[in-house]
Amino acid sequence: MDQLSKALGSAWCALALAAHYFPQKDDEGRPAVSFQDAYFFFTGHLDLWDQWRVIDHAERQRISAVLRNARQDFESLGAFTHYMREVLTDEAAAETRTSPFLAVGDPARTTMVVPRIGDDLLAFVDRTVQRLRRHDRPRRPYPAAGPGDYATRETYIAGRGLTKGRVRIDATATFESGTDAGHLPEASTIPYLPSLDLPIKALLKHAKAIDKALHPKKSEAKNRYLYNTLKTLFDHLEYDEGGQIDILSVTAGPVEVFNAPTGTGKSVLVRVAASWCAIQDIPLAIILPNVEATLSATWDINGDLKALGHPELAAPMMSPSRLHERAMKVAARIQGPFLDQPPKTLWKLGQLSYGCALPVESTHPYPPGLESCNHLLPFPPQTGRKSCPWQPTCG
Repeated sequence: MDQLSKALGSAWCALALAAHYFPQKDDEGRPAVSFQDAYFFFTGHLDLWDQWRVIDHAERQRISAVLRNARQDFESLGAFTHYMREVLTDEAAAETRTSPFLAVGDPARTTMVVPRIGDDLLAFVDRTVQRLRRHDRPRRPYPAAGPGDYATRETYIAGRGLTKGRVRIDATATFESGTDAGHLPEASTIPYLPSLDLPIKALLKHAKAIDKALHPKKSEAKNRYLYNTLKTLFDHLEYDEGGQIDILSVTAGPVEVFNAPTGTGKSVLVRVAASWCAIQDIPLAIILPNVEATLSATWDINGDLKALGHPELAAPMMSPSRLHERAMKVAARIQGPFLDQPPKTLWKLGQLSYGCALPVESTHPYPPGLESCNHLLPFPPQTGRKSCPWQPTCG
């Protein structure tokens, strides 16, 4: 069987999905599907579809598998239509009938196709996704470079020109059990959980425990900041007969929005709920407005977990783009010696910073984030691409 490209496979799948969920008929009464309906699956706005919360988890996974293989420009109706017209036109010119879809009218101008894959459209999607997976072999990591001389990657840097260089490695970095590299964070997968009702009583009890763990020497009255804030917030919300608040029902997938005036305790609610979920082994993703808020929330949540004696950790997930620039901005605001800074400031700086141990001699300095980590080429007669042996230590 010929290898199927991700672009064509995902396009076929989207057309089949649209034919299943948004059935139409052409002028001749044949089952048909429009490019506009198929392109909808690539828009990223599935939450606007009234059936998205109704279909089961397996159906959502099927649609997600299709999106993983799609081309980025398919999010544009014009780009998707142009691509499908080219495919159908090429097929018509070659006088072949290998495509599972037949153009309605002129292939170069059509906006609809007729499926030719039988009645079970979803089975066709599953077969096509499986076919794409067979050809999508995971990329193996490049082996670490050993002692020797290597050429670094060539790249053009605006304002500097072509940048290239060489590296001499005298000894490789090795890690034995018992070192930091042998104790990397572990990630676990839990069964799918469609929704979670955050229990009010459990959250209040948890908040009280955090208060006591963080300030064991304070009196009971002065040791209830998190508890009192949550209690005040909950007292202003409406309970149902079972003592549950509707807005505290968290669902898997869609982003939940909780609007309330400043100072009402939204951040405290998120903080307490996050550590409570972590202890219950329930992964919870929290979306925050910026990097500063992300780091502050992570620091507080991890501090609560540590005070309670739990090993779970919250991880600040940020785009790697411009992290060095952000670290420099944080460092520029620091007054006095670094070692005199509070632990929270140093921790934030550490989350944004990294060090590169690769001894590069280059025509121009490589900008942060563009180092030659996975592109070390040995000089002839040796061959093969290598990676930096010190990569595990740069974070």
